[in-house]
Amino acid sequence: MGRLRLGFFAIGVAATAMGAYACLNSDDSAITCQRYCTDIQATCTGVDQQYADEPTCEKFCAQMDPGEAGASGGDTVACREIQISNAKDELTADLTHNDCVNGGPSSNCSASPSTPPQDQCTAFCTLDLALCGTQRTGYADVNACVATCLTWGQSFAGQLLDSTGNTLQCRTYHLELSQTGNAADLETHCPHTGACSERCNNGSICDDADGGTDGASDAGTD
Repeated sequence: MGRLRLGFFAIGVAATAMGAYACLNSDDSAITCQRYCTDIQATCTGVDQQYADEPTCEKFCAQMDPGEAGASGGDTVACREIQISNAKDELTADLTHNDCVNGGPSSNCSASPSTPPQDQCTAFCTLDLALCGTQRTGYADVNACVATCLTWGQSFAGQLLDSTGNTLQCRTYHLELSQTGNAADLETHCPHTGACSERCNNGSICDDADGGTDGASDAGTD
């Protein structure tokens, strides 16, 4: 998803022109959730938006491995920062969208060309189990979540917020809805991220046969 431009090794003048977090120096190499969230919220907007707001982003970021500044591999905040940096100067909307998705919660930052779905599922499942737990999701562990995740649609075409259908994208959206700080939202939306539990089989938004066309209303009423 986008090119991993390691611009922080470039000459200082070129790095300044790029104006992105990939252009790090010894004075700003620390990985922080505040910086990551401020940057992704400012860069990835509209159809590219990955978090509803900065507080939601920071809750997710707190569960991520910070990683090493400038390192382009691994399921880390550092890798996501590089993707957000790339999104700032892409030449097409599709590449910008892909970079923003890869800078978001269900990133395939550590994927090799042959395994993007598995790495994207691992990123999602690590966060899902950390934020929702095994009881609410129905997964015994991250491995069980990943195995189930690989059976869903993997495309992140279109917007993440208000997404629907039996997809990883929709489940990522419901994971975000669970993190408002409201206990009722935690209990309502965490099951929507889960393996096909009884609730999911009875018409979870993510498993609707019609693609979940009532997903937008669920965000406000369920």
